[in-house]
Amino acid sequence: MKLIYPEQLVNHTKCSTYFLYILIGNDYFLIQESKDYIKHHFYKNGFIIHNNLRIVCNTDFYNIINLLKKKIYLVVSIVL
Repeated sequence: MKLIYPEQLVNHTKCSTYFLYILIGNDYFLIQESKDYIKHHFYKNGFIIHNNLRIVCNTDFYNIINLLKKKIYLVVSIVL
């Protein structure tokens, strides 16, 4: 896992891309802005499937891992 601050997001996506981004914070608008940027970046680079997932106590993590093995990206938002 690599910690990327919002101001580093644009430069990070120019150099490399991960298939899973977990956005955590207490500023809903900053999280939404980062989520929109990531979504746009992936669409621009040929990814056509976008998944938002909600993690609850009975989330099936094996299903999440299987999604990551395909050309699917996930953005998980956690607003504190």
